[in-house]
Amino acid sequence: MSADGHQTRFFRTSRRSLLRLFSAIGRRVLERSRSSLRVWADPVLPAILLGVVMAALAFAFILNAPPDVVFGVLGIGCLTAFLEAKQRN
Repeated sequence: MSADGHQTRFFRTSRRSLLRLFSAIGRRVLERSRSSLRVWADPVLPAILLGVVMAALAFAFILNAPPDVVFGVLGIGCLTAFLEAKQRN
């Protein structure tokens, strides 16, 4: 077989592989976006986030905690709220 035949077969195979890869990536992105929408639609999530904000305010104004602690509570609390909402779905 000539070099042109090998090159043509290589490009054809590469094109099919890339199309399969992009199709798989597209399916994964669609699946993740649907999952994210379900998390945001969870009716309990706003209540949990409100509790996190109230806890951070309590740390800031009642306990006079430094900003590092307040932002840490906010960050970890929000992350935990999203993880719980995702687990509920």
